Amino acid sequence: MKIFKKITNVVSWILLIALGLMTIYTFAAAFQARQNKQDFYLFDYRPGIILTGSMEPTIREGGMTISKKVYNIDELQKNDIITFHIWDEDNREYVKITHRIVQITDDGKVYTKGDNNQVVDNYYSTMDNIESKTVKIWNWFARVHHLWWFGGIPGKIAVLCPLVFLICCSFLIDLKRKEAEERKQLKEMEEFKDNVMELAMNEKDTEKTENPSSTEAKPNDKGPADE
Repeated sequence: MKIFKKITNVVSWILLIALGLMTIYTFAAAFQARQNKQDFYLFDYRPGIILTGSMEPTIREGGMTISKKVYNIDELQKNDIITFHIWDEDNREYVKITHRIVQITDDGKVYTKGDNNQVVDNYYSTMDNIESKTVKIWNWFARVHHLWWFGGIPGKIAVLCPLVFLICCSFLIDLKRKEAEERKQLKEMEEFKDNVMELAMNEKDTEKTENPSSTEAKPNDKGPADE
C-alpha cells in the first residue's frame, strides 16, 4: 500500500511538471510563431496559433494546432491541412499560411484553399515552401489566446490562475497525504507500544501464577519445650 502511494505521488508530480513544461513550450512556440522569425519543432512537432479566420469553422481564429513536419510530398494527400510560407511583397517578408489541400498534381504542385474562403488560393505550393501538416486542432485555445494577447494584465492573470490553482491543489493534496501518513505512523507506534506493555504485563502475571511467593509462616517442627 505504501509503495502504491509513493508511485502515485511520483506520477502526480511528473504529470504536474510535464504540464508546466508543456505550457512553457506552448507559449514560447506561440510567441515565436507570432514574431514569425523561426520555426520551433520538438520531435518534428510544433504548436501554432491561427491568427486569421480563413479556416473557420474548422479552425477558429486564435485556435491552436499541432502540426508535424513534412519531409516528402508522399506524406500529403487531398483534404490535408498544411502550413506553408509565401513571400509578402507588401511587407517584404515571409508569412505563414495554414490552408486545406484541394489538389496535388503529378509534378508536385499543391493547390490550397481556406475553408472560409470562396476561391482557391491564386498560387501553388511545393516542398520548397511546405513546412508541416496539421494533426491536431484545439479551438478552445482561441479564448486563451484572446485573453493572453488582448486582455491586458487581467487577461494574463485569468490565463495563469488555473495553472497556479492546479499547482496549489497538488501541493495541498501532497501535504495532506504526508500528514495522514505521519498520523498513521504515529498511531501504529502507539499501538505497538501499548501491545508491548500489555505483553510485558501478561508475562509478569504469568510468572506470578507459575511461581507464587510464600506469604504464610512455616510451622514449627519442634515439640513444646521441656521445663
